[in-house]
Amino acid sequence: VSTFSSCSGAQDDKGMHECSKGLLGRVLAIDHDGDASVRFDGHPYPLWVLQDNFGLLQTDIAADSREPRTCPHDGRAYTLHGLIDEWGHEYSLRDLRLYWRDVMKPVQVRDPPPRSGVILHFRHYGQYGAARRRELFGIPAVFTILRESTTEELAKAVHAHLSRLFGDDCTGWSLFKADNRSEVQGQADELLWEDGEAQGPSTGDRWLREREYLVVEWREVPGP
Repeated sequence: VSTFSSCSGAQDDKGMHECSKGLLGRVLAIDHDGDASVRFDGHPYPLWVLQDNFGLLQTDIAADSREPRTCPHDGRAYTLHGLIDEWGHEYSLRDLRLYWRDVMKPVQVRDPPPRSGVILHFRHYGQYGAARRRELFGIPAVFTILRESTTEELAKAVHAHLSRLFGDDCTGWSLFKADNRSEVQGQADELLWEDGEAQGPSTGDRWLREREYLVVEWREVPGP
């Protein structure tokens, strides 16, 4: 157990010690009788607080915070207990608690780069008598990719999914982009990738939308 307390009375093997109200201490251990060994500020060794005197203690719940904060002097991040473990031999608990709260800054957590959710549909040319027309087949695949991606990176991600679904020999496909879901059912004709090369006027970096609808097309239905 490790927490902070304030206490008006404690003892060691030499007898009782009066502790001023508001004195901070850290609980180091609790024995089988329920008595607590506490190291108080200003005392060179731990004192025992008997279980009967626990009503004299006040617990600082905030002291158990797991929030990391950055020390401006060494640039390292510490929880409050971590700071005490590192510097408790040089500074008092009160000073360290005030320093952690008032001087150290919360760790800046960077947001992960935004990703786009991709819904990948499959299309081929179906035979209807003498006529051939495009038709969707199978169940769409879903994956995510960084929104700031090149056309080549997008095509590589698509190829990885196709390889898992149809095998490494899955070739001969083209990649089209649809503006919306309803266009997938109709004619998605914005060609992005064909025969292993990027197509269209913009082949460099693309800022993908939050959700993208793509269509992979084969002249023939790919094998299993």
